[in-house]
Amino acid sequence: MKIVKRNHSEFAFPSTSLYLESMPENSYFLMSDQYILSITIVSLLGLFIWGKFRYDALASAALVTLIILGVIPSNQAFDGFAHPAVITVALVLIISQGLKNSGLTGLVGKIIGGKSFTQFQFLISLLFIAAFLSSFINNIGALAILLPITLNICQRLEWHPAKFLMPLSFACILGGMNTAIGTPPNIIISEYKASISSMGFNFFDFSYVGLVITLLSLIFLCILGTKLIQLRDLKGSGSSLINLKGYLFEVCICDTSELIGKTLSAFKKLAGEDVEIIGVVNERGAVSKVKNNTQIKSGQILVIKSPPDEIGVLLDRFNLTIPKELHSFDDDDLEEIEAMIVPGSRLIGRKYDFFLKLAYEELNLLGLWRKGAKYRTRLTRETFKSGDVLLLGVRDLDEEDVTNKIKHLGLMPLRQRELQTIPSRSRLLKGLIFFTTSIILVALNVLPTSAAFLLCVLGFIL
Repeated sequence: MKIVKRNHSEFAFPSTSLYLESMPENSYFLMSDQYILSITIVSLLGLFIWGKFRYDALASAALVTLIILGVIPSNQAFDGFAHPAVITVALVLIISQGLKNSGLTGLVGKIIGGKSFTQFQFLISLLFIAAFLSSFINNIGALAILLPITLNICQRLEWHPAKFLMPLSFACILGGMNTAIGTPPNIIISEYKASISSMGFNFFDFSYVGLVITLLSLIFLCILGTKLIQLRDLKGSGSSLINLKGYLFEVCICDTSELIGKTLSAFKKLAGEDVEIIGVVNERGAVSKVKNNTQIKSGQILVIKSPPDEIGVLLDRFNLTIPKELHSFDDDDLEEIEAMIVPGSRLIGRKYDFFLKLAYEELNLLGLWRKGAKYRTRLTRETFKSGDVLLLGVRDLDEEDVTNKIKHLGLMPLRQRELQTIPSRSRLLKGLIFFTTSIILVALNVLPTSAAFLLCVLGFIL
């Protein structure tokens, strides 16, 4: 009889021996991979919460780490990028930014900013507009469009911004539940259903549930949600939401402007407290002081002081233009940048004519900000000083060319803000037409989402 030696653990736990014998040879490595993956995910979440590094850099580093450790095969590391949902999400982000750049912010600002609201009325309007926009574009894009408008109105009316910003964030998230493209999970679920059945979800299939949840949630936010928000005291903070407020601008009254026949005081009341009327350009080209009861005429050039974030809305709302002597670009090829005149700049002690000689018509001066200054003359006759901030209109040039031109003038670019001083109606109309067409093609199942949105992106570019 053959005696088989066994250790005590096998007699104590006979099932353990049988289980280990039945496991595949690489099962120990699979368990090790699971531990490595779990530790990586937990570490990644911790770094996300820390917020010291970029999210995309951390995610890429985690992927490379898992490839090096052998958890993810190198030949399969990027298979996820081939999924149609990834392409669709990327196209939605591009479309959202394209609509924002085309002037959708100005259009929404005209709708909201041109009316008188109580805080409750403004909150309702803001949340429903946010939910509607985020149903069709990325929720981050919808938030980016509405955030500066909300901050400007809160600053102008001295409302606490926290009362609106958190509900705005929730509304953008809620709106994404209403359509098949409103949020990445909806896109992924729809694509997956299409891969296991004859077709995916229709464009508005999510609306049957999403609309109910959105409406009930928005009502809760408007009535009870704002009461749960802790409002911190902003007094003594020492800075406003937007520091560069008083830019000097010149605006021309168009023949179709609704301001014709109205008084300057009426225009001031409609424009808001942040807009100050310096005067009117007379026949000699100088700025004449005017009284509040002076009537506005067609073709007049007004010298005003306004935040750069609001001047675009004013131009569009009241049908005003920047005088051609300052702005000679087509609106479709104009971008804007803020730059400060630093000590040693060629522009110090000079005026607009000298600026034009150095800029070679590649840069135009749209506005001027000067700390603590009271403007008494036209923008073209102001003498530049160190510390002045210029709002420049830039042609569609190469970034290196713009940088070299600004250095040549002795200017220092400031932190970039999303500004659109001169609204482009043609660009906005073009963007809305292409986007609406793509939505119709998807809703009618004429084209898949990725194909329809790719056509929309191509329409933006061409």
